[in-house]
Amino acid sequence: GMLRQVEKDDKSKVKDEANNNEVKTAENIDSGEFNLFSPIEGLVKPISESEDGAFASKALGDGVAIDIKSNKIFAPCDAKVETVFPTGHAIGLSASNGINILIHAGIDTVNLEGKGFKSFVSEGDAVKKGDLLMEMDPQVIKDAGYSTQTMLVLMDVEGTISVDQGQKEVGDHIIRIS
Repeated sequence: GMLRQVEKDDKSKVKDEANNNEVKTAENIDSGEFNLFSPIEGLVKPISESEDGAFASKALGDGVAIDIKSNKIFAPCDAKVETVFPTGHAIGLSASNGINILIHAGIDTVNLEGKGFKSFVSEGDAVKKGDLLMEMDPQVIKDAGYSTQTMLVLMDVEGTISVDQGQKEVGDHIIRIS
């Protein structure tokens, strides 16, 4: 699933290079910084500290790992919902500046096949920062032997990412891209 997405992104990068001039113009319009806010209450760490090796290695992109203290996940910025995984454990968003954001609730939770997850949005929905995206049942996840650590990944971002670490409430600033 996700790897297929990464491969698809690589193909679209090639396409971007072909349309290089258009892309440059878009970059000029979107220059300046971009901020993301915590989608859930918890302890925010750089993604390199994720308990999941694939995320920690930044194979999918840079971002944060969050040791959650709550069970509801909210939109970290205004965005369009690109993907709601059928198993409900992950959501792909695209921000207005074209950045693709993956929110992945728990580690290896795809194996729960939807148990313990509930989505409140559908593909194609426009969401505002702070809109409810999904709910998880941390007990169901733990009982199945999985971690509830939640990752927010920025796919194919150019620019410098700085992370505001530490204990955060929903809507607190967590990432700046400059």
